Amino acid sequence: MRTEQQKDRRAFEKADHGKWREVLNDPCTGDWTERWFLDGEVGTVKTGADGMALTAGPEIKNNAHRCVEMPCRRRNPLGLGAEDRELSPPGGKG
Repeated sequence: MRTEQQKDRRAFEKADHGKWREVLNDPCTGDWTERWFLDGEVGTVKTGADGMALTAGPEIKNNAHRCVEMPCRRRNPLGLGAEDRELSPPGGKG
């Protein structure tokens, strides 16, 4: 294994053994619209016994064919406090 891969492996194992607090859990097998919204005009979401399948459109570099699924802020079933905040991209601009 290469040195960089070994460093990554050690970092992962250290984080994996840390004390984690679960803040989001969804089996992704039911009605996805209860907890999520889809941003994209062509993308689709399907759920089933095996979980959730998120599919973008086939056209590269066409923004309408991109899709992102995000936790829903309008309905907040997980109690994360997001209902009073605007969703912003990393860095807080948006």
